[in-house]
Amino acid sequence: MSFFKTLNNKSGNSRKNSNNNNNNNNNKSSKQKIYNLTFYAIFVCLSVALSFLESLVPLDFIAPGVKIGLANLSTVFLIRQDKFLGAVGVNATRILLSALLFSGFSSLPFSVCGAILSFLVMFLMQKLKIFSGAGISAAGGFMHNLGQIIVSLLFVPVSVLKYFPFLGLAGIFTGTVIGILTDICIKRLKK
Repeated sequence: MSFFKTLNNKSGNSRKNSNNNNNNNNNKSSKQKIYNLTFYAIFVCLSVALSFLESLVPLDFIAPGVKIGLANLSTVFLIRQDKFLGAVGVNATRILLSALLFSGFSSLPFSVCGAILSFLVMFLMQKLKIFSGAGISAAGGFMHNLGQIIVSLLFVPVSVLKYFPFLGLAGIFTGTVIGILTDICIKRLKK
């Protein structure tokens, strides 16, 4: 009888140890999920706050739709850290919240098309690992404005193309500045 009790206790202990290991793994997994959620929520908050700040600085005298691009700082930062899915999630959330809070849903197609084009280009450039943050962000700024021009051609006459040189240059300039700021942030955070 005692042999079977000992055998049962040993198998029971191994099950308990196995359950404890599973609980430890679940705790680590839960902690990682909470960390990721908090990490990306901070970036969403930052990008929405920066979007609000840039809505206070009208640059429509250059061309309709020109913005500083401060809200893209968080997206470029995440792309430079190779957190591509996080960048997509943060950018999509920011676009929706900004449309809801600041610009209205009529701006949504412009923002979404610009975001998709700019993300694809920045993603590919980051994957190549040969471009600086300024170069990646400048290309993203240019492509974002190209995406907005493409969408505007669906709604307004072709005359909107006259703004593209100004939008293109503004996208390259502001993208370069955002890229430089991003690289500065990355270097400071590594210290």
